[in-house]
Amino acid sequence: GMTGVPPDLAADGVSEAIEVMVRLRVDAGDLVLPPDSCVELRADDTGHTWRLGGGPVVASATGRAEQVFLVLWKRLPSVELILGGDPLAVGAILDLPLTP
Repeated sequence: GMTGVPPDLAADGVSEAIEVMVRLRVDAGDLVLPPDSCVELRADDTGHTWRLGGGPVVASATGRAEQVFLVLWKRLPSVELILGGDPLAVGAILDLPLTP
């Protein structure tokens, strides 16, 4: 079962994944993010937000920081998050190999 990660720790993990791993994968050519649509990830327990993609924000995915972290690592389906805006845009980004 889920042991539960403290929200601030989970938020740090999301920040690291997006700022370090996603960037490294993009730089290496292993990952191409949509240039003209952006999804905002939101942790409703810590108030953190993160953006993936380029251009205007067309969708959002909201959950506890731990849920956002698990979705990035493909340990939880993105439908577990509360989706807003264009659901196809969320899927197009969250289904990418964002993490190793």
